[in-house]
Amino acid sequence: MSYTEPIRIVRGSQKYQGALDKDVVISQTLETTTRDVLEGERNAVVNLNEQYFLEKEECTSYRPYGKISPLVDNTISGDVKDSKMLGYWTYYYPPTPLATETQAPGYPAISFFDFFTPTGMTNLHGYSEPTSYKGNWKIYQSYVVSGNTKVNMEYYTNQPTDDGVGFNSGDGIPFSVSGVTINGKEALQFICPVEHGLLNGEYIVLQNSVTVFPIGTTNLITQINGSSQVPIFSFGNEEYGNEKKTFNVLLREPTAGWTDGDVGVFKRLSDPDNSGETTSRYYVHTHKLLTDVEDSVIDRAAFELGVYTKRQRYYRDDQSPPFGSGHTVVKNQTESYLWNFNKDLDVGGYLNNLNMPLSNIYITVLVGNEPRVWRTSDPSNPNVTTAGIGWSWNFKPDGYIDLYPANNYEQLFTPNTIPKKGDNFLGAFVEYNEFELKERTISDIFHRLTFNSNMMDDGGDVIREGYFYPPHHTIPIRKYSQSIMTYKDYRFVPPHAIFSTYDNLWRWRTIYEIGFFDEEDNGVEYPFVNGYHYTYKNINFFIKPELLDKSFLTDGIIGPLESDDCE
Repeated sequence: MSYTEPIRIVRGSQKYQGALDKDVVISQTLETTTRDVLEGERNAVVNLNEQYFLEKEECTSYRPYGKISPLVDNTISGDVKDSKMLGYWTYYYPPTPLATETQAPGYPAISFFDFFTPTGMTNLHGYSEPTSYKGNWKIYQSYVVSGNTKVNMEYYTNQPTDDGVGFNSGDGIPFSVSGVTINGKEALQFICPVEHGLLNGEYIVLQNSVTVFPIGTTNLITQINGSSQVPIFSFGNEEYGNEKKTFNVLLREPTAGWTDGDVGVFKRLSDPDNSGETTSRYYVHTHKLLTDVEDSVIDRAAFELGVYTKRQRYYRDDQSPPFGSGHTVVKNQTESYLWNFNKDLDVGGYLNNLNMPLSNIYITVLVGNEPRVWRTSDPSNPNVTTAGIGWSWNFKPDGYIDLYPANNYEQLFTPNTIPKKGDNFLGAFVEYNEFELKERTISDIFHRLTFNSNMMDDGGDVIREGYFYPPHHTIPIRKYSQSIMTYKDYRFVPPHAIFSTYDNLWRWRTIYEIGFFDEEDNGVEYPFVNGYHYTYKNINFFIKPELLDKSFLTDGIIGPLESDDCE
């Protein structure tokens, strides 16, 4: 309320006869209820929901956390076959082949795969208990910084004779062929070890800059019907559910010089009239670490045990040389752990390999190998920890060794140098189509581990059988739209838009707001509290065995066990 006239107070006895005098108090507030309005000013009404939305969308700080469960298929046992002691593990102390050795048959203990190392194992190998939970595995955050088209790859179609093809990651997807008849027509059937990603009406472009092996026994398919650019006729064969890995091409020249088992590499082409933009590119992700190992924290999850029964065996004193102390060895146990990081992650200044704002961050798990259980690729330098690299087709459970991951390694760390922030590691094999503005994962990368013969022995020969695991685990932080936006004026397009010379337009996919999902359930939602995003990831960390020789497979390994050394 405001008064435009002066206030005049009159005593009651002076108003009229008989009126009484009263004490009158006029209170003066210190708060202003009015203000002068100046020309050109505007009112801004602050809405809490709108303000929260703006802060959440503009925030680039993340605190990822979650749970990780190592799931080990621990099947390399102590079965005896053909006078070969496949599973007689020889533990050395100190870890050197010249030390006193004692053999103990059975499975390798689950401690070699666990995220927490038992105290006895810690003392034995000389590293401290407070850091023992980082001895077997080390956890980092990473993102995809670039794509590598020069990674050498190999695909074997017949491993006993080592038939196959060698190629670079930029060449495309490998295949083998077989002659078939479709509706009375001669056709060539392409069998791929991974999903080909082709659609009806599309083409393939055959590559000629690859190598077949063994030389002279397998032909390279570089042309069909006189052309390297070939239309797709149909998908699949008589087997159910293989349309994504098999496709067919009609032949105009049935005797074109090919035989069953020939190999090659192709690229996907979605539109021949615009081959420059619709021919897919292929490469391998390069991950850059965003944290150091000291930034990670691993804790036990209270009461968190898996549904599988714990399997263990107690060794008496006389069965426990050289120390003579009875102990229990656990073969299989499923236990979960909680992971997080003690430093916040700000992704505001990062762009991915496509020069776009990050849509994914990754949890990267690398083998620590402080107990020195796993071997190195360099026998002259056993203190350097390495891991064989390969993709899904290199780890087929057919009982034969794949030469590629056995001979191709990434160095992980030395005793004085462990991976640190800024280091790069290879990732998934992917396809990117510039016109579709979409990246497709063809195969995740896997790391292969084999036993260190200085720590474990099979009675004379080095144990070639080992294990493999996926090092990179995706955490989506944003999603891009399913539809593509176009506009002709560069001033009104986002920075990650790409110009199409075919359409003469700028093209891009919109970044969805946090909490928005389209009809394909494409979107993300996670808590936003006190200026930070909290993203959760439940990681099932699979550690699988690689069986290399069918002659050593027994019913006790591939079938249900009636009894074994752990019972």
